[in-house]
Amino acid sequence: MVYPFDDLEMLGWKAVDGQPGTVTRPLAGAELVLDQVRRLNDGLNDLSSGVLIDHGLPLAELLDRISESWLRLRFHSPLIGAKVYHDSDPETLGSWVYTAVTLEQAKAWLQQSLHFHFYPNGQLTSEAVEEFVSAQIKTALPFDGKGDVLVHGHILVERSSGRMAIVIHGTHVIFDGPALLDFLYLFLEHITSPHSSTPSTELDWGTEMSNLPPHPVHLVGGAQDGWEAEGIAMLKEMDLILGDERGSHTLRPSRLQVAAVGTVQKVYHSFDHEETSKILSSIKTLQSTVTVALEAAHVLATLNLHAPTHYQGRTVLFPSIVALRHKFCVPWNKRSTVVGTGSAVPITVTHNLLQHGTEREKLLNAMIDIKKQYTKWLSNPHHPLIVPAQQAMNPIRQKTTKPDAEITSLGVLDRKLPIVWKGEDGKDVLVIKDFSLSLRRTTPVLMTHSWTLNGSLRIQCQGSDVWDIEQMQRFLDEIVRLVRVLTFTSVS
Repeated sequence: MVYPFDDLEMLGWKAVDGQPGTVTRPLAGAELVLDQVRRLNDGLNDLSSGVLIDHGLPLAELLDRISESWLRLRFHSPLIGAKVYHDSDPETLGSWVYTAVTLEQAKAWLQQSLHFHFYPNGQLTSEAVEEFVSAQIKTALPFDGKGDVLVHGHILVERSSGRMAIVIHGTHVIFDGPALLDFLYLFLEHITSPHSSTPSTELDWGTEMSNLPPHPVHLVGGAQDGWEAEGIAMLKEMDLILGDERGSHTLRPSRLQVAAVGTVQKVYHSFDHEETSKILSSIKTLQSTVTVALEAAHVLATLNLHAPTHYQGRTVLFPSIVALRHKFCVPWNKRSTVVGTGSAVPITVTHNLLQHGTEREKLLNAMIDIKKQYTKWLSNPHHPLIVPAQQAMNPIRQKTTKPDAEITSLGVLDRKLPIVWKGEDGKDVLVIKDFSLSLRRTTPVLMTHSWTLNGSLRIQCQGSDVWDIEQMQRFLDEIVRLVRVLTFTSVS
C-alpha cells in the first residue's frame, strides 16, 4: 500500500491469542475520530434516535417479531455486539473486539440490549418520544450494570392502541446518520416481512464474524491511482485552510464551562407541508441542495447575531460531513454494513462575500460559493480517504474546548426509510409518523441537524448548558427566517 497506509494489511481483523472466537481490529478513519471524541469528551455524540410508528399487529406477535429482528440484526450487523477496548494508557488508541456467539449467547445479549417500555393508551405522543430520546443520552455509554453494550434498542409501546416507537441508543462510532437509517430500515423490514430472511434459529451462529466491516480504506476499495501525489496534495491544502491564522468566526456561548454534563438543550422548528414545498422548489430552481442552503443560512445567521469587527475574516464549517456509504465496495455495499464512516471537508465562507447586497443576494452568494467548494472536494477521487489518512498521521489527542457551531443534514428520510411498510400479505403493517434525534453534548459545540419527513422540513439545534436556551432559539429563528428568504423574489 501507499503512505500513510503502508501497514494496512496488518490492521485488519486478527484473532486474539488465548481467546477462541474473539477477533480484534484497530479503530481507524471516522471510527477513530468518533471514538476519540467521545473518549476525550465524556461520551460526546452518543446518539439516541426514535421513530414513532402506528402498527397493525397483535401485541404478542409484535413483540416476538421485534425480538427476532434484533437477533437477526446481531448476526448480519455484528458490530452492534462488539466492544471498544481502551488500554489504561490514554495514548493508546482504541480497538474493536468481537467475540462470536451461539444462539443462546445472542439471546443473553438481547436481554441486556433490548428493552420494552409500556405506556397507557394515548400517552405515546411525539413529545413523549422526544423526551425519552433526550433522556437516554444523559449518561455516557456503556451503562453501569450493562457490561460493555454500546447499542441499545428501546421499544415504547401502548398495549392496545396500535402505537409504538423504536428508539436506538448507541455510540456514534457505529451509527452515523446513514448507517442509523439503514439499520432502522432492516429492523422494520424484519418486523414486517419475517419470512423474507433466515430465522435466527437457522443462522450459522459463530460465523457472523465474516460480516464485520473491514478497515475503512478496504471498505471503499483502497487507495486510487495517483493517491501519493494528488491525495497527499489534497490533505496539504486542507491543512492550510484549517491552519489559516484568521481562524473561524462563530457564535459564542454564554459561558465555557459545562455545569451539568450530559444535559442537552434542544430547540427545533418544523415547516408545514406547503412551506416545505416552496423551500424545496426554490432550492431546486437555484440548482442547489438543502445542505448548501442551510449551511449558507447558518453562516449568515452567525454574522447577523455575532457581527464581526471587520469583513476580512471567515467562517469555517468543519467538519462538513460527506456520506460514503455509496462508495462501499463489494461485498460491503449493503445496508447491513453498519459502521460510522464519512468524509469531512472544510467549507469556508469569507465575510467580504457577504458585505454588500440584499439579504437574499448575500444568501445566494454564499450558496454559490459553498456549492463550488463541495464540487471541488467531491470531484477529487481521493476524498473517501481524507479521514483515514488524517487519523493515520495525526489522530485526535485533545479535548474539545473551543466554542463552535456545526451543521449537518440527514436529507429526505422518506427516500431512505419508507413511510408505509406493507406485510407479506400486502396490507399495511407499519406507518412512520415521526422521527426524533438527540446527540450527547458535553462541549461548547452547538449542533444543528435538519431532515425532511412526510413533506415537512425540520431544523433543530442542540447544545450543552453553556448555551442559553434563548440564545439557541434566536439562532434557530434566524436560520428559519433566512431559509424563508429563499422563497422570496427579492428581499431588502
